[in-house]
Amino acid sequence: MEITTAAVEVSLSAGTWHAHWPASGVRVGPMVAGAELATGEVTSAGASGEWHLIPATVDGRAGTMARWTPTRSDGIGVELHVADDGGLLSLTVSLTRDARVRRLRPFTGSLAIPGTGAVKSLVSGYDSWDYAGVQPAETAARTWWSGLWVREGGGAVAVHAAPPKRLATSFSTSQNAMRTLSVNAVAGGTPGMWMEGGPVDGTPMRFGHGDGEPLDLDAADGITSEAIVIGTGTDPLTTLETVAAAIGGRRPWPEPPVHGWASWYHFGSAVTPDDVVAHIGYTPPGMLVQIDDGWQIANGAWEANDRFAAVGMAGLARAVTEAGRRPGLWLAPFRVGVDTPLAVEHPDWLLDGGFGPMPEKTLDASRPEALEWLRQLGRQVRSWGYTMVKLDFLAVGGAERPDRHDPTVTGTAALRRGLEAMIDGLGPDVYVLGCGMPLGLAPGLVHSNRIGMDLDGPVAQDSFRPFPAGDVMTGIRPVARNLAARWFTAAFYAPDPDVVMGYAPWYSADQTRLLASLAAIGGGPYLLGDDFDELPPERRAILEDARALVDGTPFRPLDLFDPASLDTGGNRGFYEPGADPPSLWRSDRPDGTVVLAVCNWTHEPRTVTIEVPPGTTTIGDFWTGTETSVSGTTFEVTVPSTGITVIQARR
Repeated sequence: MEITTAAVEVSLSAGTWHAHWPASGVRVGPMVAGAELATGEVTSAGASGEWHLIPATVDGRAGTMARWTPTRSDGIGVELHVADDGGLLSLTVSLTRDARVRRLRPFTGSLAIPGTGAVKSLVSGYDSWDYAGVQPAETAARTWWSGLWVREGGGAVAVHAAPPKRLATSFSTSQNAMRTLSVNAVAGGTPGMWMEGGPVDGTPMRFGHGDGEPLDLDAADGITSEAIVIGTGTDPLTTLETVAAAIGGRRPWPEPPVHGWASWYHFGSAVTPDDVVAHIGYTPPGMLVQIDDGWQIANGAWEANDRFAAVGMAGLARAVTEAGRRPGLWLAPFRVGVDTPLAVEHPDWLLDGGFGPMPEKTLDASRPEALEWLRQLGRQVRSWGYTMVKLDFLAVGGAERPDRHDPTVTGTAALRRGLEAMIDGLGPDVYVLGCGMPLGLAPGLVHSNRIGMDLDGPVAQDSFRPFPAGDVMTGIRPVARNLAARWFTAAFYAPDPDVVMGYAPWYSADQTRLLASLAAIGGGPYLLGDDFDELPPERRAILEDARALVDGTPFRPLDLFDPASLDTGGNRGFYEPGADPPSLWRSDRPDGTVVLAVCNWTHEPRTVTIEVPPGTTTIGDFWTGTETSVSGTTFEVTVPSTGITVIQARR
């Protein structure tokens, strides 16, 4: 049985399927669905059953739905939707069986991509703090929520799971002795976090998540994977962008990207109301003033501590608002200190364990009482007058812990329920920035989301540094790498690469321009982190000038898959030294201007020849203000050491 459209040819066999995209030359299959049970494996391969074809529209895409119905009622069911236009496939698998399910396997099979050289894999970790980068496909680490496999001079195939309601989806590749590449999709539980290295032993911190935990769910009432969208093309960036657009789900925000100041990176948890009030005047009207960690009595006791009690959180929000700025507030809503009233009065609402070595509990969002507590917390923050919140430590606090009150609620489902309750309490007009967020969960819930670990905070992190003091490029390089590897998430939310700083002497002027430009590359938000009382005027001018680059239009990393950006395979920590991040970025602005950013990751200036976009008459250097007329097809730019040059090509 076959389904053929102008873009894709799909062959259906007993419990399996193949697909071929003639334009890209990509072939996948045979693809087999399966499940790992407590008692063994079950698959769709070779099972008795029948494919049924019916016209169907999925997420606005008209096409044909192929349903595999096994003869046995406890077999694996498959729904494969083939779009009439564009060649996109979407897939779910389901199982109804009186058995404990550890994992579903939506598909496993071979992957053939034409071209030269080895296949490269775009790897993205489970949450916003994890490593993301390009690795050899045969040794690549597991990639969460999305996958992109590319062969130089050939094709690309991209996959992405829909925003999850219950299961966490990951993908992995492997290669057998015959050099055949296979791909495996897994829908399972929340992965455990691992941490090693750091200041204690003098090595860069390695931090990430492993494979998903077993679900241990009873499938008697049925269990279904989240939908996975599959697409191919000859341009890898466009291929993944197309698949991401099919997932969609970006939560609308009617205003320009958020600009402002956040307290953490200079003041840390020692921030005071005076620090906040002082920076109201340093922030232009209409901008954000965000109070980060340090205002609360404790995690889980979200009231003003002794330093903030006199003015109160409502009073501080009112002061910011009356000055014509927007007040923002940091919270970690799932973290609960062991001595807080919440922990003492409602121990049954909590799960053992917190973040790292801290003596904390975790709020169990499988409990209706905990959901109502989160909803009321959101209402409290809104009643104080805050119009922006940063919700932090979401993965480790909300989803990771086992032994929930309701064993049918997975960690992913608990986190979604908890966030939905909190956001419901905040209301539709409060801007939500996620951090430490499982990336696949973020679409539709948050307006913006972090795409990497913390940038080096020269003052706040003196007591605990993820890498040697003063080695700021160890912080900047992975921010750029993750920003590049997760550029496509702009389809889901505004990517937040973290704050911008100009603190001297930690950052050079060129590194300050690099950081400011990276924030623009993400498209926004644009948040500053310095104490402006200590910032030299020329550094402050750099930070203020860069605002003109941030208009919500993200850049694309044009050389993401160049050999220089290839990391060795396997699990890698965010701060671990690796290949150079991409160096060439492009943004096509609504007014027709093409903005090109050229990074230099070396410690020597370098001259780079770039292709001039067709129709360009003038090249403007954003940072120097110089204008040059051009008539040829190439243009040379000189990029300072550990710096950036940003040019604007005008027609």
